[in-house]
Amino acid sequence: PPRGETETRLAALWAAVLGLPEPGTIARSDSFFERGGDSILALQLVTRARQAGLTLTPRDLFTHQSLAALAAHAEAHGAPPGHEAVDVTLDPAREAGPVPLTPIQRWFLDSPVPNRRHWNQAVLLVPRTPLDPDCLAEALAAVEAAHPALRLRFAQDGHGTWAQTCRAPAMPPPLWRRAAADAPALAVLAAQAQTSLDLAEGPVWRAVLVDPAPDGAQRLLLVAHHLVVDAMSWRILIHDLAAALAGRPLAPPPTSFPGWARSLDVLARHPGYAGRRQAWLAGWLAGRLADRQAGGPCHTAALRPLRPDAPQVESAQTEIADSLDADTTDAFLRRAGRPYRARPDEILLTALSVALARRGGGTAVGVTLERHGRDADALADVLAEPLADALAEPLADAPDGPPLPRHDLSRTVGWFTTLVPLRLDPLGGEPDLPPDAAALGAALGRALCRVKEARRARPQPDLSHDLLRHCAEPDLRDRIAQLPEPGILLNYLGQIDPDRADPDAPFALAPESAGPMRDPQSPAGAELTLTALVRGGRLHLAWRFSPDRHDATAIAALAHDTRHTLEALIAHCADPDTPRRPTPADLPLARLDQPGLDAILADARAAGTLDPDSLADLYPLTPLQEGLLFHARLAPEDQAYRNQVRLDLEPLDPDRFAQAVRATLARHDVLRTAILAPADGPPLQAVLHAVPDPLTRLDWTGRTPDEKPDGTPRQDSLATRLAALAAAERAKPFDLAQAPLLRLALVRTGPARHHLVLTVHHLILDGWSTARLVAEVLARYRGQAPEPVTGRFADYLAWLARQPRSTAERFWRDALAGLDAPTRLAGTFDAPGAPERQRPAGHGEVRHRVPPAAAGRLLARARAAHLTLNTCVQAAWAQLVAARTGQRRVAFGTTVAGRPAELPGAETVLGLFINTLPVIVELDPARPLGAWLAWVQAVNLGLREHGHLPLAAVQRLAGPAGAGGLFDSLVVFENYPVDAALAAARRGRYGEGHKDGEGARDGVRDGDRADPHSLRLGPAIVAETTHYPVTLVVHPDAAPDGTQLALRLSYAADRLTAEDAQALLDDLAARLDALAEADLDRPLGMLASPLSPADRAVVLSANATARAYP
Repeated sequence: PPRGETETRLAALWAAVLGLPEPGTIARSDSFFERGGDSILALQLVTRARQAGLTLTPRDLFTHQSLAALAAHAEAHGAPPGHEAVDVTLDPAREAGPVPLTPIQRWFLDSPVPNRRHWNQAVLLVPRTPLDPDCLAEALAAVEAAHPALRLRFAQDGHGTWAQTCRAPAMPPPLWRRAAADAPALAVLAAQAQTSLDLAEGPVWRAVLVDPAPDGAQRLLLVAHHLVVDAMSWRILIHDLAAALAGRPLAPPPTSFPGWARSLDVLARHPGYAGRRQAWLAGWLAGRLADRQAGGPCHTAALRPLRPDAPQVESAQTEIADSLDADTTDAFLRRAGRPYRARPDEILLTALSVALARRGGGTAVGVTLERHGRDADALADVLAEPLADALAEPLADAPDGPPLPRHDLSRTVGWFTTLVPLRLDPLGGEPDLPPDAAALGAALGRALCRVKEARRARPQPDLSHDLLRHCAEPDLRDRIAQLPEPGILLNYLGQIDPDRADPDAPFALAPESAGPMRDPQSPAGAELTLTALVRGGRLHLAWRFSPDRHDATAIAALAHDTRHTLEALIAHCADPDTPRRPTPADLPLARLDQPGLDAILADARAAGTLDPDSLADLYPLTPLQEGLLFHARLAPEDQAYRNQVRLDLEPLDPDRFAQAVRATLARHDVLRTAILAPADGPPLQAVLHAVPDPLTRLDWTGRTPDEKPDGTPRQDSLATRLAALAAAERAKPFDLAQAPLLRLALVRTGPARHHLVLTVHHLILDGWSTARLVAEVLARYRGQAPEPVTGRFADYLAWLARQPRSTAERFWRDALAGLDAPTRLAGTFDAPGAPERQRPAGHGEVRHRVPPAAAGRLLARARAAHLTLNTCVQAAWAQLVAARTGQRRVAFGTTVAGRPAELPGAETVLGLFINTLPVIVELDPARPLGAWLAWVQAVNLGLREHGHLPLAAVQRLAGPAGAGGLFDSLVVFENYPVDAALAAARRGRYGEGHKDGEGARDGVRDGDRADPHSLRLGPAIVAETTHYPVTLVVHPDAAPDGTQLALRLSYAADRLTAEDAQALLDDLAARLDALAEADLDRPLGMLASPLSPADRAVVLSANATARAYP
């Protein structure tokens, strides 16, 4: 069931929109679309969520499909901007002036419509309480002021070119007050209203208060020209009318219709659109040209007119009605989408296309989808980066503010419909379906996968086709107009169910007709139109066609075949034994085709590592992840990259702590990630909906005390046993195909005292993320709300995929120029003297602390010279490496944070963002120290700007120097280590970074002593190793008397001795001290090398010549 306030509120909204009986029936892992949602209901949910104070967009429902993920996203973004109502009538003329025509408006105005002003939409309502005419007039005026589309006017110039303008609100509002004594009188009145609109002078909408109506009650007829409204607009209008009648000010839509139209106009005319447009056009035209040459799927046998000269007008249309029963409809909405992650409209489209293909001998078919067109997010996804800057400037002064990528059309009144032609091959070239029921279901499942992929894999959003066809330059529009259009149009309207209407709403739908909405001689459009909607708990299918042009028997047979195919497909999909089969469109970052995806999932299922039912996402590895995976495979027993954090916690409630761990795992994708290694193709990381609990509890109370009675330590002391447990945890390899890739051991060592051992593979977490993980668990334990996560690790993978490699490769070629050999620091030491087979295995570690006084001098020097501490450390290390190797140009590794500043929310996401890259430093003896340090800092800034390139690619660019690796030593500068996270946790400040002078490493009471969930946190014991022979980790560490630098050097025991490693640290400390004191104008070559501790002792001894004389 839902957890927390936001999930509970969202579940209630889901239940209301989807018509579910109880919010408690919605699971946290449920998908809105798998529970019966569609794109139209998504817009309704967004509107209701905004009214409830939750910030959501339609795209969010596709990106964060589970209830838990959507709630977390909503929490991260807070209340929507402008959530409090604003009385927009204070500035009624803010949108007045010319408004560019949108694609669908151009389509209508360019079409040969004889009585153009009579092409309407309308609703006839029954007020639940009597309406006062004057109050109604005021409410209608407020609605018109809030929605500029209702104030549009249309006119042609002398050349026949149409244009529209937005006027200020009219007074009085377009309201008729009439009476109707009987049903015929009401029908006449409705017909008069339908023909009363005027595109040029207005009104373009009208309200008619019928008082009394034939039954003695009132009726309210609302009529609007289709140029200014669509089906989605009516919910908005009726909601706002009710609000205005109740005296509430109206909240303006996030984007007005004129603002949207102006954005599209800028987009269609901008040169930056050309490149994208050509790519879209090439992909879209390919199939259409083939269709025209072959007689194409647009003219299947079922849709070829028998009498093509017969008029195709509204008055000649007839309708064949069909429907599914309530149980099948419920399965269609609630269960059929689950195995293939399909939406209801995709299931319906599959049934229709299969029926068409079977009647055409298994060939491809053409279908035009009529869509609501409010997919501004989808268009923004494609166009935002190349056009955002271009759009921002011309729209900077527009009333709606932000450019296209930020438009929200969920509350905008207007006509947004798009017409999307599709070419579908549902049977994959097979002539027919198998007769066997099981085989039929499987074949229909494969057809659904093909149709779903064709629908979602279009190279452009739905709107872009209409932009090309109606808003491009004339010659391109003419080329597109010559291509064949599909003969059938599918319009799925979703759930339009009056039984789910709010009983407290001020209006109900009237039983009478709203009148003829179109002129009888208006063109009917497609040869065959299938309109589908759910009403009264049943899916209704209405087939409209002209019997003067088509054989009614053939159309009836097609309708029967479609319903039969739909029922069979629903039965297959709703069968609980049908295995789940995601398609490539569900997992776009994986870049797989269907056979490749099927093979990966089949292998994982056979190995018992992954059940497709639990798969939430699938995407590639980052560059560093690929490298770490290589080393994990190369040496599976090696402890490298199995990182560990240990600390004492007291007093601790273990159940509460376990709950905090589970909640943290549920929130972060990377903590539920496994690594898949397909036999063919690159490795992938799989995110699971849920993972086993990684927490193990041990009770070691009552064990042998640490000391003997005489005070001497025992060999089996608690500290020894805890260290042995930690060593065993690090020695235990992770099965990378089994999530989660972390383990926690919680050892009870006293009545309320526990020792935590957290072991995590570096494949999923960098140092920043490990620190934040520990901090979040502790914050949850304390009852604090964790910092909102405003992004996903998948967003970073998508960002990486968009980065051009050419610029980065040029940078690295320049940086690598002149490096003719790798740098091998470990090679300057004699290997330990034992024979190779007896050499010590694993890694050792030595530590050194630069005391506050010396660290303070270095920090002051860095600040005065506008340098970072990291620059000073790298400069000292470069000097050390050059002195040891004798190379003037040296290379060593460093880690870059990898969290792009331009990626929203990256700092809140857990994952492995860092990358390891070479720092290539030339030590020119003639260069002044200050200028050289500034150059080293510039090198660092440059490599961070191009830090997304994989290390393997950089080393390939180095040629022979990169063979076998450019370097064997790594320098890591930690700005937010675990110690800092714990210091912030001790202060009760989750997510706070390290501050000088705060956060001692010893145990400190956490927060208020009266807090029942306060903790004393012991010092953190951190263990980290890499595969490099030498790894230096540096981080500032707060001390009571200032900041000290903590230096930790990890070394390969088979390459260096502990004495060698300690000598390196001592040398580095001496060089850091020398940098703090050296003359910045002095050339590098004239700087004296610091003495080693042994040499310094000799010098001090030799200089100790002072003697006491009598």
